[in-house]
Amino acid sequence: MKRLLIVVFALVLLGGASLVGLVAFGIVPDFLGLGIRMEEKVAEAPPPPPPPRPDYVNIAPFVVPIILENGRLHRQLYFDLRLEVQPGKAGEVYARMPVLHDAFIRYLHQWYPLWMRDNSDIDLRETKARLRTVAERVVGPGVVDEVLFIALFDKPV
Repeated sequence: MKRLLIVVFALVLLGGASLVGLVAFGIVPDFLGLGIRMEEKVAEAPPPPPPPRPDYVNIAPFVVPIILENGRLHRQLYFDLRLEVQPGKAGEVYARMPVLHDAFIRYLHQWYPLWMRDNSDIDLRETKARLRTVAERVVGPGVVDEVLFIALFDKPV
């Protein structure tokens, strides 16, 4: 008799727990008024779309000889550059590529000997800022976001 009471108690307990679970998940309506509900998921706003990816334009590699006042070759700098441009603006840059390439070479050929008179090493931040200014003058403001160095070799002579 004792065993029968334990089995009946266990079955009633299991049935009650099952009923509470079914009500909580909304499978069975809450006919007893227990007020048991799972939290409903609030619809989250979709995340904002990622910003458009920039376009990249490769610049043909070039060498800039550094010739100081005495007329002798001091060093040679090999540049391999890539431009990060606004999305959809790569065509504008490619259209101006010969002028841009020539402007980079002319500017560095003119500026680096002046820089090397007072400094012995290359300042990449300064070079990057100056090349970006040259690029903005050639292709227009707001087109080129960044000048990236792929490779820069310094060959002292």
